[in-house]
Amino acid sequence: MKPEIEQFIANNYYELLSICKKYVKDNKTWDASELLHEVILQIYERKTEIVLKEYDDNSIKYFIISMIAINWKSSTSRWYYKMRKDYVNLQEMTDDIEVIDDYDDAIDKQTFIDYVEEEFSEMNWFSKLIFSKFLTYGSIARTSRETKIPASSVSRYIKETKKELITRVNNRLK
Repeated sequence: MKPEIEQFIANNYYELLSICKKYVKDNKTWDASELLHEVILQIYERKTEIVLKEYDDNSIKYFIISMIAINWKSSTSRWYYKMRKDYVNLQEMTDDIEVIDDYDDAIDKQTFIDYVEEEFSEMNWFSKLIFSKFLTYGSIARTSRETKIPASSVSRYIKETKKELITRVNNRLK
């Protein structure tokens, strides 16, 4: 890494952190510092040298800001795969769960996701393992290939786990 970039990061860490806070905003799941640290790690671990027209503060700043933006917004970024992918999949799964009609108290989405995570953590190890692999790989076919379990069995395990998780969460909401 160029010493100019390293010096910029050291001198402007809190400014970069405030920029990350603007991206993360009201999201209670991640801390802005996690995003910034991931970007800094990516800069340090780059195999190729960072080439900018000039190595002045503005060029370096906008290079780092562009990396922050890409990591936050892109579904193919390293940040997404490390941090957001499982959370996004979990959010999609919770959208399928129907909240019981006679539940009168308002419940925010984050609390609901917390309930799902807690109930999921109490399930048996095999259900958690298969379902986690399914969320990671994104498809039954790939989960089957990676685990060497027949696709029909993987599909059945996922359906059973999802049904049990829905039942547990709905019982908790009663």
